[in-house]
Amino acid sequence: MNAPQTPYPVKQADLEGVIDARLIEWFEHFRNYTYGRKQGHRRSSTVAGDYQTPGYMDWANGADEEKAEWIRTRNLDEAVNAVKDEPQRWHTALVFNARNLHIGRVIWDSPRLPVDREEREILIQEARNLLATELHKRNLLK
Repeated sequence: MNAPQTPYPVKQADLEGVIDARLIEWFEHFRNYTYGRKQGHRRSSTVAGDYQTPGYMDWANGADEEKAEWIRTRNLDEAVNAVKDEPQRWHTALVFNARNLHIGRVIWDSPRLPVDREEREILIQEARNLLATELHKRNLLK
């Protein structure tokens, strides 16, 4: 008898590792996100004004890779945020799962998640399955 096929381009054993990696990547990037302006230098200087360097050398200094990484990270954020909290607490489960994966221990918990450990694990697995579908839609399972 053949093993059931998954609709994803990776094996089931590897899928869990890919989802873990994407959740850690998402948490590391967005934990430092701020809504307001960051402190530092002004956008334009008094000497150079609003001068911007020409874009014909961007390929040499890595601007295209930075832009590609920004697009990938934005798609990852959209995939995580596409997992909603209704009718279950799937998004909350993903956020706390990402926190725990980031530090490598299960210490973070939410009062919004089930108290029963088995129920909580089922909810987390459901949320991860929904995330896998969203990652597959955005071609982020590679």
